[in-house]
Amino acid sequence: MSPSRAGRPPRLTKPGPVPAPISRWHPTAPAQQKPPTAESGTRPARALPYQASVSGSLDASGKLALKLANGGRASAHFAIYPYAGELPEPAHRDVLGILAESLAVPGDAYRVVVQGPNRGWWGFRGTRSGVTIDVRTRFVRGGLELTCVNTGASAVTLRLTSPRYGRTTRVVRVPARRSVPVTWPVARGWYDVRVTADGDPAFLRTLTGRVEDGGPGTCGQ
Repeated sequence: MSPSRAGRPPRLTKPGPVPAPISRWHPTAPAQQKPPTAESGTRPARALPYQASVSGSLDASGKLALKLANGGRASAHFAIYPYAGELPEPAHRDVLGILAESLAVPGDAYRVVVQGPNRGWWGFRGTRSGVTIDVRTRFVRGGLELTCVNTGASAVTLRLTSPRYGRTTRVVRVPARRSVPVTWPVARGWYDVRVTADGDPAFLRTLTGRVEDGGPGTCGQ
């Protein structure tokens, strides 16, 4: 083949018949099935350049006002999943610093989940007529501080539990238009907090993640 002569297309052989299926492997489901379990124990984990947190509550206009925060030195990615139609489709945001996100609540109820780096998982569930509580996260030396903010006109009793790390339970009464700080323990930097409100079964906040201190840590259970 040269610049002055066109090349000839290759001749392709005709495909042969489809081979018979292999019959040596016949998987059989066990009679007693159970979901797989994660490997036990812990493993070393490198330090990550993120310090992610998410908070949010209903604002005066009835929208779900989220605050995506990342105090690390590198941009962190957040994925927003609207389960009650707050958005037409999941949204993705890269954050370095603080980003405000306002989501319209199409009906009376809302349910939004935000996923972030380092196992970050924040859930928001409630109704327009329910309590208006914002649980804000502040990373302090050696642990975590939660600030429960009540923007409503009535006092609210909150129950904070840790279903995975530390098995901690706290009961906090937050007066109307006031805030109450709560020091929260961590397990090797990890935290998992579930917040419910007395008298409002629809209200739920979940906060899961890890406090990064710039050094290596552990992952797993």
